[in-house]
Formats: sequence, structure tokens, C-alpha cells
Amino acid sequence: MRIVISVLCFMASVAVFLHGLVTEYRQSRESGPIAIVPTLPSAVGGAMMIFLGLFWLPAPVPWWVYVLSFFGVTAFYGFCINLANHRRKPGKRKPGSAT
Repeated sequence: MRIVISVLCFMASVAVFLHGLVTEYRQSRESGPIAIVPTLPSAVGGAMMIFLGLFWLPAPVPWWVYVLSFFGVTAFYGFCINLANHRRKPGKRKPGSAT
């Protein structure tokens, strides 16, 4: 039963991350939504699900793996979510464009 809970937590982590990633990508489009939704909390939510998934694993996990996984996954998920927002800054042009 612990393995099932652990796998569900890992799957929830991926789902929360993908939700944040897709939401950020859709908000960065020219015809984006009217309201801007904060998406970086999705990175923290995904990291918490990884943390809980590690906790529910039946094998013993050293304490430092929890800390490392939480901060590492938060940084990685946050970086990926920020990459999804690829709005160009005003005044910057694509290389090679005439306008």
C-alpha cells in the first residue's frame, strides 16, 4: 500500500508541474488570458509531492535526500516554468529580422 501512495504522489508531482508549465506557456502568448495566474507555486507543490512520495517509499531514505530533493526539484521545476514564459522584452528583436 505504501508503494501505491508513493507512486500516486510522484504522479501528482508531474501533474502539478505540467499544469504550471502549460499555464505559464499559455499566459505568455500574445492572445493570453485577461488575468495572470501565479505559476511558481506549482514548482513548490510539485516538490512537496516528491517529498511525500519519498516519505511513503517502503525503503529507508536518508534525511538529506528529502532536503536535497525538495530544494533541487523546486529549483528545477521553477526554472522550467520560467523558461515556458518566453516573452521577448520590448525593444529586443530576433537576430536577422529587418524590423
